[in-house]
Amino acid sequence: MRKLLLIAAMLLAGATASFAQLHVGAGYYGELMTSKWNEGNLKHKTSGDMHGFYAGASYNIAVSEIGIGLAPGAYFNFVGEIDKNIIEDIFTRRLSLELPVHVTYTHELGPGSIFAYAGPAFNVGLAFKSTGKIYDDIEEKWVKTTADLYKNYNGIKSELHRFDCKLGIGVGYQWEHLAANMGWDFGLLNQVRGEYRDKNTKNATHIHSWHIGVAYVF
Repeated sequence: MRKLLLIAAMLLAGATASFAQLHVGAGYYGELMTSKWNEGNLKHKTSGDMHGFYAGASYNIAVSEIGIGLAPGAYFNFVGEIDKNIIEDIFTRRLSLELPVHVTYTHELGPGSIFAYAGPAFNVGLAFKSTGKIYDDIEEKWVKTTADLYKNYNGIKSELHRFDCKLGIGVGYQWEHLAANMGWDFGLLNQVRGEYRDKNTKNATHIHSWHIGVAYVF
């Protein structure tokens, strides 16, 4: 019995290795943070975007002969924005770890193949900071300022969650060992902590993202 299990495990490992590809890639990454709230009968909505890059890898495993596969991965995302005017000079940036688990579909086309994917992605905020200086009208001088949007101050929890669950979709093209892709991820969870949510205003904040990049396929 043990020999049969060992042989089955070896065959499964061989099949997985034969139909699996490691994608290591990087590229442009953008984030859009939207906030909305109600004020009486009026509905308000604001948004702000930041831009940066991503880098990481996914392990694409074929699970069907018709082109269906599974692609778990891990990526680091960095975005930033500089807000500079006559009263402030602030640099805001966010670093996050994203763990997608996508279902893929691949179709041979020309010298290469096209592919599409969809599925959940779990995002963990590692840092969300603003540093710089603002102009003090009373003192008539520039004053340094810093804020960590994920850090607790004096026992008071920060307003924003670190964890998010996204729904991602994307398309791409692979030619031999090179692949290009673009995709979108829609934030599903309200990033405002429960204790900061107001039932009357129904305040909510979501983070959506998009990317364009290339990967080397091993």
